[in-house]
Amino acid sequence: MPFKCVVPGCRSNYYHVRGTPSIPMMRFPVDPDLLSKWLEAICRKDFTPTAYSHVCIRHFPEDQLIWHEYHKRAYGFYQRSRRRFAKLRPTAVPSIFEVDPSTHKVRSRLPVTKPKTKAKCEILTKYKVAFKPEMWEESPQKADEEENVVPAKRPRGRPRKHSNFAPKKNDVEIIKSEFVSCCALGCPNTSESYIMNCLPRDSKLKQKWVEKIDRLDWAPDDDSALCEVHFEPDSWDV
Repeated sequence: MPFKCVVPGCRSNYYHVRGTPSIPMMRFPVDPDLLSKWLEAICRKDFTPTAYSHVCIRHFPEDQLIWHEYHKRAYGFYQRSRRRFAKLRPTAVPSIFEVDPSTHKVRSRLPVTKPKTKAKCEILTKYKVAFKPEMWEESPQKADEEENVVPAKRPRGRPRKHSNFAPKKNDVEIIKSEFVSCCALGCPNTSESYIMNCLPRDSKLKQKWVEKIDRLDWAPDDDSALCEVHFEPDSWDV
């Protein structure tokens, strides 16, 4: 990060953007007499320069800057080359100021305070109920409606999000849970990412579901469910 100018009212390199050229800076002289002239020129009260204190090149006239240097070559010739950064003459003193330093107030540094520690966030764990007892209450009307819903023999894919497919609430029990996995063979889907459909309460329709997923030697329990990818698109409301 480039050094900043200490002259009151000057904002050189205060808003420097990384990757862009910075404004050249000049260190304070070591000579006590010349140093006192610099401090008198910048009019900064109760200021003691350090090794990190600098004055930018904008406060020096052009005749006090050295931009070229000479290198001795063979046969007594000298080669003139331009310096990358300007060099100050031994008697250079800053004298160009956009704002009079004597009238500009320098903000005092704020006392360093430790940041307040934020209170620890309370972690609330919410457990979703996978199945409710009232879901298994026998309802003749609901049993008749479930007869038309049968899972497909093979997975046909999940309905697309933009197709506006929504499952029929009256056809199957739709349950979202973090603890339910699909009972179809080889299906790794869980209710964490897919909608799970409970097996029907009607024994005949439940047997059809078991036959469709090729698990004839398997007896479903109360927690058995199929994910949404095993149903045809026509089983969903459009």
